Amino acid sequence: MSSASEKRKLLVQRIRYAALVLFTSLIIISFVVSLAYNPFSSQGRMRSKLVKVNGKWFYEGIDTGFAYWYDEQKNRLQQQGVNFADNEVERLFYEESVKNYGKTLSVVEYARRLGVKPSDFFYSQLAQAMYRTAKPTFGEKEYLDIFYTRDMFLGSWGDIQNTLLLSPSSVALLYQDTKNLAYDVEIVFTEKTNFVARFLEKGDLEAYYQQNLTNFLDTVVVDRITFTNKNTVSNRMLAEMTLATIQAKGWDEALATLPAEAVVAKNMSLTKEKHPRVFEFLSTVSSNMVLPKPVFENKQYHVIRVQRVSSFEELSGFAQQRLLKAYLALHFENLWTKYSNDLVQTMASLQANPSADWKSMVSNKPFGYVRLPKMSLVDLYSEDAEGNVFPYQLSQHPDVLSFLVSSGASVKQFEFGGVYLLIRKNGIAKSEAKPKTPMTSEASYYIMNAWNQDWQRMVEAKIKVAYKNKKK
Repeated sequence: MSSASEKRKLLVQRIRYAALVLFTSLIIISFVVSLAYNPFSSQGRMRSKLVKVNGKWFYEGIDTGFAYWYDEQKNRLQQQGVNFADNEVERLFYEESVKNYGKTLSVVEYARRLGVKPSDFFYSQLAQAMYRTAKPTFGEKEYLDIFYTRDMFLGSWGDIQNTLLLSPSSVALLYQDTKNLAYDVEIVFTEKTNFVARFLEKGDLEAYYQQNLTNFLDTVVVDRITFTNKNTVSNRMLAEMTLATIQAKGWDEALATLPAEAVVAKNMSLTKEKHPRVFEFLSTVSSNMVLPKPVFENKQYHVIRVQRVSSFEELSGFAQQRLLKAYLALHFENLWTKYSNDLVQTMASLQANPSADWKSMVSNKPFGYVRLPKMSLVDLYSEDAEGNVFPYQLSQHPDVLSFLVSSGASVKQFEFGGVYLLIRKNGIAKSEAKPKTPMTSEASYYIMNAWNQDWQRMVEAKIKVAYKNKKK
């Protein structure tokens, strides 16, 4: 089972990985001369507040440090195969980028408080290497602060961190021995929200959609009269006159007296993404309603009549997900009270049969099943026999690790962050393969990630970071 929630969590981890690599890498990987893609280009030089660090606002916009940060992370993820054509992926990436940027700025600010800050010579030399200029722009200078902090402040395995926290180097000595242990486990799992969602009735969702139509509507089928006169003022006047005729005599009668500049299109499907101005007038919507004002779009005026609205099935996948989340947020507690006993009973039944065929027992229930034949205690993620990644980081939970290495019960239930798991140990094998290198890149990342989390918590306790509450 691979739900939208689990895919989201996996994508979040990949985005955070990209941020960690950017900040903890000891080499400047690329020299940015110009941005290949920038999501803020339509804003021109306008800047808007993004995150506040110790009372100082940092901004987003095409010429800000955040734009450079955003682009660098996005390039890394695209190289890993993440597809940003999906609006949900783009939105999620933006949200995570803001969080990552705020955390990074907190470390930069902490370094400044310790007296670690770049000189004018540093700015001019690195700006010359990266941007071919001795005087960096506003955004370039912000981004150079991050480079400086990363390279000069972190040093090799964190020069300054190692004066405040234990060095992760000692952990490396234990990594390879632990990596050679492979655990064979079977897992039945579910996520609280997804579990409840499996019991939703389609009729209830459709009724909720009809009651809140304009909140989720993203497609309408319309008849449209477009005025094509090159003179925009004339177009507006003709559109207003035609609308007045429609309101007085009706749509069909008005069509018979249209001027030559008018072009009629029937049964057009308009989406909110491509025609946002149309949806601004849909505070209420019904079939055959005529929008109360002409719509100015693509340098033309349009008079529009709604033929019909999308059914629940015709909504985009994104709109359906929004509706589902809203419905669950409204009714979740009642639904959980009603159905949670099914979860408890299923878990109890599985625990009472530790040697049974768990996969068959949950085949018709809202649970996932997986067997991980070579689970490692130090891998960030584990794979099944077909190479599919299990979406939860079991190695990040000490209780799970303690259970796996103990000689006690073979089955145990866990719950963290709304995820319920029942794990069965089948055995353990030790690989005799010798590592080719004393420290693999995977080991380096694992150790640095765990260590960086401790470091970030320490910095956050001393630096105040606040985010502006906004949607993009």
